[in-house]
Amino acid sequence: MKRALALPPRSRALAFAFAALASGCGPTSLLLLVQNDPSAPAPSSLDVAAFGARRLKLAGDPLPLSGAALPLTIGLDALDPVPPNFRVLVSGLDAGGAIASQAAGRVPLSAGVENHATITLRAGRLPDCNGDGVPDAIQLCPGFNPDDDCSSASGAPTCADGGGLDLAPPDGSETLRRCPAASLFCEDFENWTSTMSSWIGHTISPPSAWSVDAMASAPPAGGAFSAHVTTTFQAATVKSEADYRHVLPQTTAGVLTARMYLYLPAAVGDGDYYLWLLNSKGGEGVLLGTVVNGGHLSWHVLTDGGLEQVSTDTPPIGRWACVELDVDQEPTGTVKLYVDDALVMTVGGDTRVSNTSGDATQQGIDRLAIGYVTAVNVTEQAWIDDVAAGTAHLGCE
Repeated sequence: MKRALALPPRSRALAFAFAALASGCGPTSLLLLVQNDPSAPAPSSLDVAAFGARRLKLAGDPLPLSGAALPLTIGLDALDPVPPNFRVLVSGLDAGGAIASQAAGRVPLSAGVENHATITLRAGRLPDCNGDGVPDAIQLCPGFNPDDDCSSASGAPTCADGGGLDLAPPDGSETLRRCPAASLFCEDFENWTSTMSSWIGHTISPPSAWSVDAMASAPPAGGAFSAHVTTTFQAATVKSEADYRHVLPQTTAGVLTARMYLYLPAAVGDGDYYLWLLNSKGGEGVLLGTVVNGGHLSWHVLTDGGLEQVSTDTPPIGRWACVELDVDQEPTGTVKLYVDDALVMTVGGDTRVSNTSGDATQQGIDRLAIGYVTAVNVTEQAWIDDVAAGTAHLGCE
């Protein structure tokens, strides 16, 4: 069904009907404002896809822009608001029909009304680890699944890098939040189903605990859930540990980055660790934690190659902090720590990661780990959210 749209002066109207019946007392529709990031090329046409319980069918071919500049408003009509997780994917196509830019995210729909959302195209394709055309940022169903139809899916994600989940909170507080542009993987815990399907291997040393739950201080992206990790006093010298690991493509050189939001509700002990880039065959890799230095709490970065440094900055307590490790794996490389996207310290030297097994074919970084490890005999806790790994600085978008 097409309909006339009243739009802002700078917008251009295009209306499409979906092969889905609307429910409710009146029609459910969406006005989607498509913008172009300044760094993205101007598209010659747009390809628009939408997903509810599965991919919905659009009437018509890609939309020719005929030289018109973005922003542009697209009207999506006759939508079914009942299936959860309504998602949109917009691809900017060049003159030859190849994808030059993309944007994707969730749009919570209210039944029987005209809904509104804004999406911004950024240069290049979004991460799509299994190559099925559904970006990791919005894919809900496991494996190669071009229609993202969970009723026909089985098993866990099969991507070599594990795939990813989006960073779009379902409550609509920050519509269309996206994985960082350079990300290999991202996880916001909003699609938690009591299993960590995109993570493999974990260590939970009783009585440590791992859960995904709501907290009094809302997660940074405005979502509902974050990972909650606790360690509990045990016998003297007994390490308390709760962590999960995610498979990354094996790299022995170049930049690999890991970012997470960390919430420490109270001052923590000496020698606690939360974020690792490591090797699956043994060895600790590159670690981020906290230590007591000169009587005050400091960030602590160390590598299994013997590099180590503490910061003069004190880790934030009682609020979310965006924490990122950027590792340049070289004989004379660097490890950089960013907190709230400000450079806190740089460690220089041999940053290559090896293993303790003697397996020469399995050197370098191939795992991301998050959690809480402490050798201090105290009960402590932390929350973790919006985790991402990538091949360039990710920042706190």
